[in-house]
Amino acid sequence: MKWKTIGAAALAAVCLIGFGICHHSDVGYVAQLTAQRAYQRWQTEKKPYAQAQVLLEEQSGILQEAIPGVKVSISAALTDAGVAEENHPWLFATSKKQSATLKSDSGSTDVELTEVTGDYFRMHPMELRTGWYMDESDVMHDRIVLDWATAWDLYYTDDVVGRYLSWNGQDYVVAAVVNTESGKFNEQAAGDTKRAWTFGDSPGSDLQTGYTCIEAVLPQPVKNFAASTLLGALKGLVPDDTSVMDVTNRFSLKSRLDALRNLSTWGISEKVIPYPYWENAARLTENHLALMLIPEAILLLIPLILAGIWLYRWNRRRTWGLFSIRDAIENAIEQKRTRDYEKRGTP
Repeated sequence: MKWKTIGAAALAAVCLIGFGICHHSDVGYVAQLTAQRAYQRWQTEKKPYAQAQVLLEEQSGILQEAIPGVKVSISAALTDAGVAEENHPWLFATSKKQSATLKSDSGSTDVELTEVTGDYFRMHPMELRTGWYMDESDVMHDRIVLDWATAWDLYYTDDVVGRYLSWNGQDYVVAAVVNTESGKFNEQAAGDTKRAWTFGDSPGSDLQTGYTCIEAVLPQPVKNFAASTLLGALKGLVPDDTSVMDVTNRFSLKSRLDALRNLSTWGISEKVIPYPYWENAARLTENHLALMLIPEAILLLIPLILAGIWLYRWNRRRTWGLFSIRDAIENAIEQKRTRDYEKRGTP
């Protein structure tokens, strides 16, 4: 019996260690999704923030001219909620992607070009190799950010800040060279595609093509405030059936359980939405975390079952124990009832 007890304890310990390793791995996968954790970089214990995003079909994208009005609507909602902007800064960004050919004096290459506005690089802080990000306050919106593979294809080096290239017959200045996010699912989603980023109102941009991704990091004075505020600001600009995703709780236990219950249809949409690679990475992570609930539940359940068996046997060997405690409570209650009855019957 002694060896059985030792074996059961060892099995329970191994299962708990396995559960801890799996949980730590899950936390690591989420930590690699920097684009999904922008709200964490702004919130404090006294100032909670939330992150919301809307993904649209290409024909439903919002135009450049509509963006100032969206920002005004968000600002008004914050004021109405009593959240002063000077004490609660917020972020807003839009983006759209397309295939493009970039040309330099040394050659040309095909890339996935993402056109952005607002605080895109604050929400997507890719690792800088050289240079610095573009910013909305730039006087000229003719700068471009390249990933390292694009830089090497065009110039055979990543030390290219300040050099020129062309797109759509317009000249651009290289602002920075970046590494895209590392990590298993980021790398799977990114693949071998070369990437570049420029302003949505840059010289070569088509202003009549709408932005298909709208993101915001906002104060969260009450539940669902960020998501409802973003959707409200887009009212009349996007289809009525447009849904907004609250990224804040995207990888919570409840969300993982929902994904596991609906795994066969999870992520399927009737709409043709051009997901950016970082959104695909997030969806891969969602599926992985949902499936990991099964082995994690088994690893956690085994020690609980063993503990229950041990308590049962331990109680059986004693003249007092769990059952006797229950009986003692029942006897005490019955004795009190008897005393109360006798008191009522006494003249």
